[in-house]
Amino acid sequence: MRIRPILFAMALIGPATGAVAQEAAQTDLSILPQACRAAIVPPEQAMPGSDDPHEDMAGAPRAASEAQVSNAGEAGTTAAAQTETMQAINRMHGPMMAAAGIADADLAFNCGMLAHHQAAIDMARIELKYGTDADSRKMAEAIIEAQTKEISEMSARIAKLAQR
Repeated sequence: MRIRPILFAMALIGPATGAVAQEAAQTDLSILPQACRAAIVPPEQAMPGSDDPHEDMAGAPRAASEAQVSNAGEAGTTAAAQTETMQAINRMHGPMMAAAGIADADLAFNCGMLAHHQAAIDMARIELKYGTDADSRKMAEAIIEAQTKEISEMSARIAKLAQR
């Protein structure tokens, strides 16, 4: 009777593969360089999957809606920090998922990491805006400095990879 769990897992995972390309088509990808956007597999070329916008990869929770984020920010400074953090994560989510649709592993890595690093910078800025712990603020400053440099390096690498 081990076939049932396997079939169940396949039923859950199979439809989610199309959600990556579908989400990329509905997401602001402006954070990604043109070479990344050009390499994303369009939905019509993606693996067949579900058209259900509520599905996500392997049952992972979906990003919060703008309404959820907006409502969360009305309760004061703590909620504002949470709201801004969620917005930073939401801005990262789509481009990272879209980068997963790039066939070239090197380009996919650099494009996805670029979005990830930008979110880290955004979150570090939120720490500097709202945080009070000196060590956390110091870490945030270090993240901004290091990851800004790495974004420049990845952007240059993406340009080179796009030419091959």
